[in-house]
Amino acid sequence: MHQYTVVMPEVAEPPCDYPKGVHSLLMLLQLVLGAITIGLVADMGSYQAQAVLAENEFTVAAFISFGESTALMMIAYGCLITTFLLLVSSILSSRSFYHVPKSLFFVLYHLVSASLYLSSGLSVVILGYQRRYEKYYITAGALGIVNSILYIFSTCLGLRALSLK
Repeated sequence: MHQYTVVMPEVAEPPCDYPKGVHSLLMLLQLVLGAITIGLVADMGSYQAQAVLAENEFTVAAFISFGESTALMMIAYGCLITTFLLLVSSILSSRSFYHVPKSLFFVLYHLVSASLYLSSGLSVVILGYQRRYEKYYITAGALGIVNSILYIFSTCLGLRALSLK
């Protein structure tokens, strides 16, 4: 019979590569902006659906034109859940607080989220101007672009922490 001994290192105050809590603050801002974006897009979606129903054109083609706002809302929703889970794990576990921002998942997640937010936010803003939608619609797209900038900043911090690891 073999015996194994597992030794876990103590995590008292490991050196942090950037100011303590910067990634937590960024994730909190990303959560707030994502929730506001979801609210704005959902509110505009209800007005768009009412307009389609009022014109008695309840067809699939009528809803295809709202694809960019649906994409933005789905991206914001997915990023909101994942960022919330990362933030909660960082808050509840001191090991996660120091090791999650240095992981490859953290960097790749923020890079993909930034690109998705940027593409969907730009499409909502551009098509919103072309179709002369209300300002809330364009504001939702602008918040998506701002959130993509926050995700890019988180990606840079994660890359810096990953390279110094």
